Amino acid sequence: MRKNPSPDTIRTLLDSAEELFAKHGFNGTSLRDITGNAGVNLAAAHYHLGDKQTLYTEVLTRRLRPINASRVEALNQAEREARGQPVRMDQIIDIMARPFFELAADNTQGGSCFVRLLGRTLVEPLPCVEDVLAAEFEPVMVRFVQAVRRHLPHLSRTHAIGGIGFRLNPRISHS
Repeated sequence: MRKNPSPDTIRTLLDSAEELFAKHGFNGTSLRDITGNAGVNLAAAHYHLGDKQTLYTEVLTRRLRPINASRVEALNQAEREARGQPVRMDQIIDIMARPFFELAADNTQGGSCFVRLLGRTLVEPLPCVEDVLAAEFEPVMVRFVQAVRRHLPHLSRTHAIGGIGFRLNPRISHS
């Protein structure tokens, strides 16, 4: 069982990994590169975070989870304020897109670096990341597709999903 690492050590490793993965990609970055850049012992990185794939997925999820949680909360709030009426399409689009634009503009917390990494992740897909991206995005996309279909009820589920360019798992019920 792994002991609880220092939050500063984990944050330093994740920041270093995010920066290097964004610059050089998964295959162009070694765990030694990351630990050297972070000033952390290679053995400690393995001990606390595991292998390079695990580190990569941790880098992604630490940013995606709060973004997606804020999206869902903002959509829930917009639906409450709409009092049973469909949320306006411009609001839905704003709620969906704004967190990424805000993150991209936030250089103090490494946001622009993460946006580059996410773009790279989508262009250079890795098998180890597919399930992570699906787990992080799918529940959010389901909620947004529902909101779009309330606003545009004539759209089929397939067209609504196609409009946002996301493949949903057919085994999951998406009303």
